[in-house]
Amino acid sequence: MFEHLTRLIHFTTVAERVDFIEICERIKMKKPLTDRDLMILRQRGLILAEETAHWYNDELVIENILTKQQRILENIGSLVLESQKRILKG
Repeated sequence: MFEHLTRLIHFTTVAERVDFIEICERIKMKKPLTDRDLMILRQRGLILAEETAHWYNDELVIENILTKQQRILENIGSLVLESQKRILKG
């Protein structure tokens, strides 16, 4: 997906090119939660006021916006969030 960008940027080493592609792929996999989802998580005491959350692949990552410390929220069980909903093609 990002191959066309690598042709436009001059990399001094192959490792720099690989690092660039990996960073682009990570950005693509990071999906923010909606404001409603964040409110639900705060109401249920799963995240604090100074924390935000995003999906990274299938993991719900919680990040403290002050310290940048991250943790993975596990066992969300039956909690249904808007940002989890996907359109099925078929």
